[in-house]
Parts: sequence; structure tokens; C-alpha cells
Amino acid sequence: GAHVRVGGGDALLAAAAPYASAAELAAGAAPSPWGGRLGAAFNLEVLPNRNSVQYRELYGLGEDTAPLFRGTLRYRGWAASMRTLGALGLLDATRPVPDDARGRGWAELLRGMGVTRDAARAVAGDEDGSRAFDALRALVGPGEGAAVTAAPGASMRDATCALLASRLGYLPGERDMVLMEHTVDAAFPGGSAGDRAGEEERRERIVSTLAVTGGGEQGAATAMARTVGLTAALGVRLLLPGGGGREALGGGVHLPTADAVYSAVLPLLEVEGVRFDEEATAMPCTGTLPDNEDAVGDASGSVARG
Repeated sequence: GAHVRVGGGDALLAAAAPYASAAELAAGAAPSPWGGRLGAAFNLEVLPNRNSVQYRELYGLGEDTAPLFRGTLRYRGWAASMRTLGALGLLDATRPVPDDARGRGWAELLRGMGVTRDAARAVAGDEDGSRAFDALRALVGPGEGAAVTAAPGASMRDATCALLASRLGYLPGERDMVLMEHTVDAAFPGGSAGDRAGEEERRERIVSTLAVTGGGEQGAATAMARTVGLTAALGVRLLLPGGGGREALGGGVHLPTADAVYSAVLPLLEVEGVRFDEEATAMPCTGTLPDNEDAVGDASGSVARG
């Protein structure tokens, strides 16, 4: 099939699509082709994430497997808000921060740039513009807001990133959440001989969902720390003497897609509470999916302040 190429920056944000529920997909009433069980539980959107086509070879899929999509999950409206901030000049890497703005409140800087609710609505429409401006004001804080911190020669993008970093750090008691979901539409042809003798053609939609929360208590690991740290630690354990990995893998560097890696690590992650829940649903044996194809979707994201 044809490759769909999406540019970076504004074009990438414009490609965000609602992450539908599994019921919407099954009924043919989904607002986009992508979705799963997480679409019913959370108000999410999905953006393209780098090169999806490379996963055909990495996962051992056929050359004709299509569509194949890898995305990043965000709360719905995130991409439109970021596009609005960009249109207002807050993400401009070539626009320097005014010298007299350093150390002063962000509210004064925004006034000097002409960043108002009306300006946001003018570039993004009433709903998206107002939502983006409200989010920006919440980040800036009450009154004149947080002080502008930027090194000499810093751009507006640098200053905005510094604001986000200072305001979005986790506070005591806050929780985070990591979400991931794989959706596979698979066709299983029937047959009249061999292992498939007597079997009828069937199709299934297989949805595999991960939802991990963390933090919330003093000293509790965040979901991001658990999913990344535990996985890396178990990979190291696999290679230690007695871990079984050296014998199974031999020397060199190996990807986690090697059977000897994931078959050993995934059960141990499950013991730690990091596990996927899988659900298969029968699909009608109609449409354009060839008997030897799978349609694969993959979406993941870390969601702050759960």
C-alpha cells in the first residue's frame, strides 16, 4: 500500500486524530481509524510516532501487512493547544526572548507579545483558542505569574520549555500513568487439507492493553520509572551469571524483540504488576483485508497527573 508521510512541527500536530473506542470501531462509527479499549475509558487522541513501516521487519510481519501505524497518545485537545502556542510565537526557536523580559513575570511578556485570549481565538478558533489560552494562564500562574527564566540569547521556545519544566514537575502525592495499546486485525484462512482441514475462515480483532499507575505515596515509584526501570533491570538480570540470557543469546547486542529476551522478561514484569490484558473479538469475514495480511496498530503514551 501507499506510504503516508507526515511532516514535523505543525503538520505533525495537525495529524492528531481522536482515539476511538473499540465499540465505535466495531460499529463503523469511529471518528478515526485508530482506537481500542482505552478510547472508551479516556478522552484521548493519537499522533503519528516516527517511522511505522520499519516494524514490519522488526516484528516479522509480511511485506503486505497494511495498514501499519504507531502512534503516541495524549489527552484530546493537546495537539490543538500546542499548535496554538506555536502560532502565537511561544515555540519559535528563532525568536529571542526580549532582554528586558528576564526576571519579570510571564504575564508581562505575554502582553508585550500580544498574546491574549482574542489572539488565541483568532489563530485557532473559539474552542481551541480559549482552551489553549486557559492552559497557558494556568501555567503562568496568578497575577504577573512565574518569572521568565532564560539564558542570554535564549529563544522563546527555550523560555516556554523552562516554564513547562518548572510548573509541571510532580508534587508530593501526585500520581502518573502510562498507557499502551496494541490492536491487531488478523485473518485466519480456512483450508481443505493439512493442519487447516475442516477449518473455516475467520477474522479477529485482538486488543492488548497496558495501564500502569504510580506515585501517590511518599517514596513510591512513578509509573514511568517502573515500566522503564524494571524492564531495564530485568534485562540486566537476564545477562548476569545464572540468568540464562548469555546461554540463549550468545554474544553481541540483541534487541528486546528476540524471543529469548521477551519470553523471559515479560513473565517477571507481570509479577511486578506490569502486564497487558488481551481481548479478542470475532470480526465479519468481509472487507479488503487479504487472507495473508494483518492490520496492526500500536499506540502508547505517558499521561501526567492522573
